[in-house]
Order: sequence, then structure tokens, then C-alpha cells
Amino acid sequence: MGATLSTSGRILVPLSAFVLILGVGTESMAADFAPRIESAKRSAEVGLGRSEVTLLERVQGPGLDETARNLLDSFASSNEVVTTRGRISVRVGDDRVSYVAEEGWFLDVYNDGSKASYRNYQYLADNPQLAVSVEERLSNEELDMLGREFIATQLGKFVRMGGGEKLVPSFTEFEITGGGSAIDSKAVERERVQSAVVVFSRSVDGVQVIGPGSKVAVVFANDRSPVGFDFDWPQYKSTAKVQRVLEMEELRARLEKDLTLDSSRGDVQVQRVDCGLVDLGARKRDPKSVIQAGCSVQSVQRSVSEGSKDAPNADSGYMTVAVMDYIPVGEYVEPHAYWPSTGGSNADDGTNGPVPKAGPMF
Repeated sequence: MGATLSTSGRILVPLSAFVLILGVGTESMAADFAPRIESAKRSAEVGLGRSEVTLLERVQGPGLDETARNLLDSFASSNEVVTTRGRISVRVGDDRVSYVAEEGWFLDVYNDGSKASYRNYQYLADNPQLAVSVEERLSNEELDMLGREFIATQLGKFVRMGGGEKLVPSFTEFEITGGGSAIDSKAVERERVQSAVVVFSRSVDGVQVIGPGSKVAVVFANDRSPVGFDFDWPQYKSTAKVQRVLEMEELRARLEKDLTLDSSRGDVQVQRVDCGLVDLGARKRDPKSVIQAGCSVQSVQRSVSEGSKDAPNADSGYMTVAVMDYIPVGEYVEPHAYWPSTGGSNADDGTNGPVPKAGPMF
């Protein structure tokens, strides 16, 4: 059975008991770039698309203090929106150091220094006239170009490419305000786009890296000024060890067995599957582990909450649970302390579980 179009115009692709919904997102007006759409299609049809991968290791980062110092120095003389000028207060936590400026920007640097997040939301607050209609939002093509330029010129020392590595555009998201109550008759506020985000990932020798690691995002105001960035971008080195990948039939069986939600239920939809090399990110780094083959499975369960079946509004009373599972697909699974599906010891850390509603990009 081939791919078909649903009534919403999204692509539906069967994968055993799964139904995959690919393409454009909803509330945030998210839109995937072609490589991400193609990856999900390929993953649904053939999984990883190769019989083996070379296992990688995350290189220890330069250290939280060194990355923080370099970022502060890099933008200390900047008169642009992304700046580290001004009076700063510092807060040191268990896994991060945070800098907050009186001028309205903040910077967080995490763990071994391979992950950081910066925002200057004050610029958006001070310039409400920059908001545009949904139709006037920045295009994917322009965000790709603007993002690459900022990464190359401003983040080059933090987002470096190794041999066989490529920066790959993944998706865009837009911060949208407006709308109104669906219950009363108050006027609905027109939707306005406040900012745009472009997210890039990485491929290594043609294999995409999935998971929170190997991601860099840039946030833009509608005047094309960068107002923030995130990166979780370690350096990799080859282990020279090869991992065989499951054949498609076995891969499907493992995905179905290890999903948090039961994909055979009628109220569960698997919205996308992506297969590649899995990097769980700096905040879930096991120094003894490797970057190995796996698939991410995003599934949603929409059910009627108890006591709401007789609600007068047909759309009332529904409860939606969204889950992102990461499932290893090597014939031999390498252990990872923070990845329960590999037999990791920290099984309650939320690696597999509900997708958070808010927080950093990754």
C-alpha cells in the first residue's frame, strides 16, 4: 500500500500497524525542510536505509566555564541584538551557569560546554511593530539562508564540522499570538507572527543524527535580526567499531514492542518515525556510551476523558498524550545509562515519555 493523502492534506504512510503523519505542523505553523520530510518517508519504508553504521563517541567538551567565557567575549563589543554588553548577574547551578543582564538578554551554558542557549526577548518587547501577519512571515528558504549565515559568522568556533559532516536544515517554527475564546462571543484577535526559529541538524557520512544532540537553532525577529540561538553541538570521533542494523521486519517488530503507547489501539497514531544515529544530548551524556543506530517514534493518543462522553460540545473532553520514544535498532544494542531502551540504569529520567510543553528548543 502506498502513501495517500488525508482530508487535511497531510501525507499518511503505513508502517506495519503504524500510520505516519508527515509535513507541516499545527499551532506553531512549523514547517519541515525537504531533508526531514524525506528522512521520515525513508524511515517508514526502509528504516535506516543501510545495513550497518560506524559507532561514534562524543568528545568531551571544552568545559562550561570556557564556553561561557568565549560566548561572553564573542558578543561583548556587539551593538547588534545578540550582545553580551551590560551589567550581568550570574547564577551557578548543578549543571549550568546562567547570565542575566539588566538590558534584558540571558545566556545559559550547560554541562561540558557543548550546549548553550541565548535570548534577547527584550528586543521583541521593545519593538511590537515588528509583528507581521501569518502570510508575511519569513519563508523557509530565507530562514535557511539567514540561519546559515549567522552560524558561519557568529557561532563558527562553537558549531564546527568534522570530516564527512554536513549542516542539514531540519524545520522552522513561528511564535504566533492572537486568537480568542471559542466559548463566548468576544472578538477574536488577529494572529500575528512575533518571531521565527530555524533548526539545523547534522549528518555524518550521509546518516542523519536524531535526538536533542547535534542541533543548532537561530531565532529571528521579522526585521531579520537574530535575537537568540541554541546549540547542542559536540565534536564526534569514530570508534572504528561497526554496528549491524536490524532488517526491516525485525526493526518494525522492535519499534512496536518498545513503544510507550500501544500502536494497535484505535486512539493512538504514530505521527512520524525518524531513523539515524541517536545523540540524546549534553544533559543526558553517558561518557561510557557511544552514538549508535536508533529510531525516534512520535506518537499521540487522543481519548475522551472520564465523565465527558455526554458533553454538549463534540470537541469537549478530549485528552491528548504525546510521547517521543527513542528505540535502538542495532542487532547488538550498546548500553547507555540514560536510555532505558538499551537497559540503562536510569530508567526514570524521562528519555522516553511525554513531550514537554515548554522549554528550550532541544
